[in-house]
Amino acid sequence: MKENVLKDFETFDEFPDKYLCINRKSDYYLIMIDYVPFVAKRSSNSIFVNEKEIFIDEKFYNVLDGSLVLERNNSNKSKEKDSINIVLFSSILKDNETMYFTKQQIELLTGITHENVYKKV
Repeated sequence: MKENVLKDFETFDEFPDKYLCINRKSDYYLIMIDYVPFVAKRSSNSIFVNEKEIFIDEKFYNVLDGSLVLERNNSNKSKEKDSINIVLFSSILKDNETMYFTKQQIELLTGITHENVYKKV
């Protein structure tokens, strides 16, 4: 089944017959933005350092179509308490468990009826 698994930043729009593999090493997140759910992949953090602070910029991309669903950084993390929840997808797994999700299962999980959303907080 490994040959049929989405690789980093591949999307279901590109490869609708592949599977999303979730295990303890996965970097996929369940994100709820204003009650709209997404399954997203986090891009590499951009880290900027100056004399007094470290600035971290994170971007999360929808696994269905690759759209940017959330961008956050140090200056706006405090604003997201009520409207945004981010959970590491693998946190729902048992110790060495691996789960495979189809495009249809991700659509059901996220309630595909919503439009793609870009939210910069």
